Amino acid sequence: MALTFGLRLRLMLTLGALAILPLAGVSYVVVRDEIANVDRSLAFQRHDAVVAAQAKAATRLYRREVSVVAAASAIRLHHTDLRAFVRRHHVVLEVKGHRYGRLLSHALSARVQLVSGGHRIGTVIAQVARPRVHLPAGVGASRTAAVYRRVEEGGALALAALMLLAFVLARPLLRAIRWTEQRAGESRVDALTEVANRRALEETLAAEISRAQRFRHELAVVILDLDHFKRTNDTHGHAAGDRLLREVARVLHASARQGDTVARWGGEEFVVVLPETNLEGAVQLAERLRTAIATVSLGATRTSASAGVAALLAGDDADSLLAAADAALYRAKENGRNRTEAASSRSADDLPLPRAS
Repeated sequence: MALTFGLRLRLMLTLGALAILPLAGVSYVVVRDEIANVDRSLAFQRHDAVVAAQAKAATRLYRREVSVVAAASAIRLHHTDLRAFVRRHHVVLEVKGHRYGRLLSHALSARVQLVSGGHRIGTVIAQVARPRVHLPAGVGASRTAAVYRRVEEGGALALAALMLLAFVLARPLLRAIRWTEQRAGESRVDALTEVANRRALEETLAAEISRAQRFRHELAVVILDLDHFKRTNDTHGHAAGDRLLREVARVLHASARQGDTVARWGGEEFVVVLPETNLEGAVQLAERLRTAIATVSLGATRTSASAGVAALLAGDDADSLLAAADAALYRAKENGRNRTEAASSRSADDLPLPRAS
């Protein structure tokens, strides 16, 4: 499996998709805290502005109070002078039970007592409008928008960094994945012939029997055994025997149908699982496989195989089905080898017996 740009890109996008949820959670927490900080900052700013405005208004009121007292000490307290004094200084004057001027609501005020000859003769009320504090329009919205912008930029940078890291680490990650797949595959593949091994055959056959019994489908197996293989090993050596097994496995795999399973059962013995196949069809396929094996040669020595075929019957399991095919194979050996026999009936005579190669 080549470690292509496309594989890296898919891995990078996968990790990026997995990172979106935690990034979204972190972004939510950051935004929540930042918005709270903005609200607190605006509240402090508003409080400071109010305090400053009140101090400024108090200063203005004090100055007006001083100026009013100075002016009041210079006037003659008769009605004409009092009305003119009130209009000129924008104050309220209370003299002898009469009030001149109008008290303003929501205003800061200060009262100044007028004294003449040691006697209180009236009161001057100085007024200053209560300060109104207004923060610049949109300051809260602009700060909130700035918070969102910073979080978006931070999240985008974090996601980009993660995807870049995934792209850089794609090669070792994909190598690790490929190594894991290879190890898993090797546990199911015969190391010599590269077809399914006995473990894989047992798992496949059990699954096919379960499926066939559930859906009432047909199923058959073929066991093929190379004739006189021990003699081949003794004559040409074990290395030559291994080459012969590899070539036979290749021929079987090429001759089998799509969906069939070719496996090495052990030694020079191979098993082919045939889903959706009755006994007659399995015999025909076994003959085709046996004929294909006959084309394989080792130097001047031609090879041949004997085959036993069995079809699934009600109540069969993997052991009984293989035992029936093995018994048929034994008959093929007994009847001269290089032939195919079918397990047309099940009896004690069909039980597998020790056989010579």
